[in-house]
Amino acid sequence: KSQLITTKQYLVSYWSKNGAITVTSNAGSSTLTTGWTKGAWTYYEHLLPLGSSTATLSATNAIIDELRLYPKDAQMSTTTYDLLNGEIVAQCGPNNSITYFEYDGYYRLVNIKDEDGNIVKNFKYNYGLGTALTAAPKTLFYNSQQQGTFYKQGCPSGSEAAATVYKVVYGTYVSSISQADADSKALADVNANGQAYANANGLCYYWNTVQSGYYSKNDCLPENGISVCSLSGPVSQRGRILFTIPAHTYSSLISLADANAQAATALASQGQAYANSVCWCSCGGVGQKMVNGTCETGTRINSSTMQLPNGTWQCTYYYQWSDGSVSQFYTETNS
Repeated sequence: KSQLITTKQYLVSYWSKNGAITVTSNAGSSTLTTGWTKGAWTYYEHLLPLGSSTATLSATNAIIDELRLYPKDAQMSTTTYDLLNGEIVAQCGPNNSITYFEYDGYYRLVNIKDEDGNIVKNFKYNYGLGTALTAAPKTLFYNSQQQGTFYKQGCPSGSEAAATVYKVVYGTYVSSISQADADSKALADVNANGQAYANANGLCYYWNTVQSGYYSKNDCLPENGISVCSLSGPVSQRGRILFTIPAHTYSSLISLADANAQAATALASQGQAYANSVCWCSCGGVGQKMVNGTCETGTRINSSTMQLPNGTWQCTYYYQWSDGSVSQFYTETNS
């Protein structure tokens, strides 16, 4: 708790690894704003109501950093020091962006890094006539990204757990021993928390069972005959073709029935389109037409012939059937 000026509004801000904490005052609850997330840390900001004279923070198993309490119309910066050597290790600016400082074995500033670990400034020191000093060995090691795939436990019967990836991003852990030590810390985090993360955030899917049906070509005109999909097998079965939606194609977070309904809808639309594309009309060839129930090839009649400038001939013709009907005109060019 702090004694505050009641005519001012105050902000309480912090970075947390496990969610927001509870911030209240004698004037009521605070207004929470969630900021950006960096690795395992998320920035939170609470605005205390006007008239607050005290602020109370409470949490269970809280892991927080850069805790601040300051007037809303003010700006605040914080600095972290190495108590042994007095060096500035990190600074958090008014906009809550963090800058890190690294030093060599002579305690001289070498790198200034942003909050993502990117070097924004690098310093080199020279003496005498400009002979460069040998770079000091690296003293701090940040973990490379480590991750693992986990599956939610306790999914309802008939559903399957989807793969959930748990990541520990670069720079979450630091070691003064070695890169392997920093990476091992991150990997230990993955092994310790990955399954719990999957259990809390993973999804359970229901997948469709196999769905199939027979379909016939349905876009043949009456004069083009009926659907033909095969020239073998029983004659009664040649006009249709089997189309299948394999199992495990459509998923649902609701139920198996919902997944099967999606598959059935796809079967109806895709099955008919498939039959129309692979089957053919029994009397659909050039010059063919159904006449009195028989597929008849009409007589070709040339209506005109014209010699082209290149010496070839262009013929215009049509077909005529026994019922007296004729086809559209066709053209053919050859020698």
